Amino acid sequence: MIDQAEGHGYFRGQIEFLLEFCGAAKKWRDAGRIDWGTGEHALQQEQFESYLKKAEMMFNTRGLVKLGKCRWERALLSIGDYIPSHAELFTFCLYHNSLERLAKDGSLAPLELAKVSKSSSHGFEWQN
Repeated sequence: MIDQAEGHGYFRGQIEFLLEFCGAAKKWRDAGRIDWGTGEHALQQEQFESYLKKAEMMFNTRGLVKLGKCRWERALLSIGDYIPSHAELFTFCLYHNSLERLAKDGSLAPLELAKVSKSSSHGFEWQN
């Protein structure tokens, strides 16, 4: 599964966000090593796989998958204000690597979108 994630054409080996979201990175930082039993390993693997599947639905080799009808923008705005300022103007993540930059500085966790369910009151539905 790690090889599959690292081999994704957009992530190109940069999968730390998946390890963060599934909780494995925090457990490693807290303990200084990966020392858990088979049950915990299976749970971490299941969570990693879940986030990987969501990430693969969201990103193709060129970036965010186009959903049309401003669905990404609407989804982001339904869970918070993620319109960064750029100079004196506001933009909706139009400049290079803006989602990556926001994720790194803690302003945005891109896969938080993946936590919005079809039954959510946010009104966003995944288009498979």
